[in-house]
Amino acid sequence: MALIVRAANSVASMFAVILVGYVWADTQFFRERQVGATISRYLTRVALPVYMVHNITSLYSRDTLAETLELIYIPFLLIGLGMIAGLFITRVFKIQDGRRGVIVNACSLGNIVFLGFPIAQFVLGEESIGINMTYYMANTILFWIVGTYALQRDFQADIRFFQRETIKKILSPPMLGFLAGIACVLLDVPFPQFLEMAMENISGTCSALGMIFIGSVIRETTWNERSFFRDLLVLIPYKFLLVPSLALAVLVHLRIPMIAKQSFYIMSCMPGMTQLGLM
Repeated sequence: MALIVRAANSVASMFAVILVGYVWADTQFFRERQVGATISRYLTRVALPVYMVHNITSLYSRDTLAETLELIYIPFLLIGLGMIAGLFITRVFKIQDGRRGVIVNACSLGNIVFLGFPIAQFVLGEESIGINMTYYMANTILFWIVGTYALQRDFQADIRFFQRETIKKILSPPMLGFLAGIACVLLDVPFPQFLEMAMENISGTCSALGMIFIGSVIRETTWNERSFFRDLLVLIPYKFLLVPSLALAVLVHLRIPMIAKQSFYIMSCMPGMTQLGLM
């Protein structure tokens, strides 16, 4: 019961902040000063890179990073299968161009830090933390490499993965922040307390500003399109029924500790990433 109440409060709080962005986006101040574009640039070029460094250095040590790499092939497998199945679904149901990358991302990648970690820790205890971080790392790497490429194809269908411009986009500021965080852990780089506090404060702006930005995007969405609701009818059962079933079918055949199977299954059930809305 406590878990349900916590989850309901988390969702309600996110909707409340999204509502702020939704209302604010309808003001003359927001439109004339291009507030949405400013928030987007700040998040992708400043806040998200700092968030990546702060999260990696605070969640991992050399030892936990080594432990993570032992099981990391499993979440890569689960997420990769979800992406392939998502691509198949977009073709079968003829999802229109411009939305296929979003569907693939939303179906296969999850909100691990804000929802996955608290839920798994509440259900499985502290023992699951290291395993959860394994999924987080695979989730992050695949989003910033494959996921963002899929989003680029929504707007430029002829773009190729192995070309200079694509690689430059893959090495985006958030991805560089992720790599910098890994390097700091491996090199055991110490941060002064004031710098850790500064990174924590900047990281804290990601969630709130991200929700406000998503609210402003919702304001600009054309809700009278029939195809929009048809796509949702495809996405929701796929994400919350088919993907967990696919993960379960894979996990039951793996010879790994039961807590790892349970953790990976919970992570596979999480809703889409906040970063997906931002990108």
